[in-house]
Amino acid sequence: PPPPPPPPPPLFHAEDGKRDCTRSLVGSEMCIRDRHKGEFYTLGLFGLLGMMIMMSANSLLTMYLGLETLALSQYALVAIDRKNVVSAEAAMKYFVLGAIASGSFLYGISWIYGTTGHLQFDSIANVVASDPAVNSLGLWFGLAFLLVGIAFKFGAVPFHMWLPDVYNGARSPVTLYVASAPKIAAFALTFRILVDGLGGLHPVWNDMVMVIAVLSLLLGNIVAIAQSNIKRMLAYSTIGHVGFILLGIFVGTEQGYAAALFYTLTYVLTAAAAFGIVIVLSRKGYEAESMSDFRGLNVRLYPVQWDVDRGVLRVLESATVEVITEGSGGLNAQDRSGRTIVPAFDALYARKFANYQPSPATYDPNADQGPMLIVCYDAFTGAMQP
Repeated sequence: PPPPPPPPPPLFHAEDGKRDCTRSLVGSEMCIRDRHKGEFYTLGLFGLLGMMIMMSANSLLTMYLGLETLALSQYALVAIDRKNVVSAEAAMKYFVLGAIASGSFLYGISWIYGTTGHLQFDSIANVVASDPAVNSLGLWFGLAFLLVGIAFKFGAVPFHMWLPDVYNGARSPVTLYVASAPKIAAFALTFRILVDGLGGLHPVWNDMVMVIAVLSLLLGNIVAIAQSNIKRMLAYSTIGHVGFILLGIFVGTEQGYAAALFYTLTYVLTAAAAFGIVIVLSRKGYEAESMSDFRGLNVRLYPVQWDVDRGVLRVLESATVEVITEGSGGLNAQDRSGRTIVPAFDALYARKFANYQPSPATYDPNADQGPMLIVCYDAFTGAMQP
């Protein structure tokens, strides 16, 4: 007969005296200690610094420095899982295309500076408004290259090629980061350049923005329908949403800018929630990326509550499937009425909950593990935190 399976690892190590992660009956993903190294938070903070520089910049050069600070942080974040070939490939594509867009953006800055003689947004706006001779081919040329950098940062068509690969290749927490907050910085980049600096050229750039917006709407929403990977589908959905944001900027009125900002903030919140669900339904060594991973969640997810005093996981009254398992510690099977009590140190390693039948079953430790929600145990406070 095959050897018995090894016992599950301990819930927490007493010698650590620190927080370790455990798993509940509902949950998913690896412990934050395993998923994120220390550089994850450092790179995230550097990216946040870049966003803040972009939002507060008053010159094209400062805006470029903030943009590069954010971009370099994102390149490293996408490739943070060094053992993952897909992540490395996505980071390389992101880096190469980002370098091209960055060069285009800087080239456009050089044309703007050569034409107007200024880098500050207010000075550029004054020159454009007061000197009709400046409104020439050289200024339009620089504006076109600036729009390339803006469209790439947003992920708008035709500069969207990096978006699906990066969303799919990066780990889900990194994808959540890339898909949310940088979009606010991209809106700030667009507003400061096109409105504060080059608002007098609205009749020139509005047609270019309209073409980019319409192409993004069409390609993003149509291609998203054919995707079977949830992260790629959300990536193309992002492209479509960027089209709506650019439509508000295309209008060139205060109401349009306000609507674009509101749409951007709403998109950031909903995108963070969507990728948060992907993270919750994932686990160590496997990410919930396929559409099939999201089928039957109504029978695979059950609300549980941690009872610190009794040291048990309590299935709440809304759960209707009874737990019948058999493990080395002897999991107890309780009825489905009211609260089903399961010893915590065994229940934390229960396998796919939806597979348990209301008749006696054998616990298979090698069975596929269903979606699980991380719960962290604090050895000092005795608290369980999601």
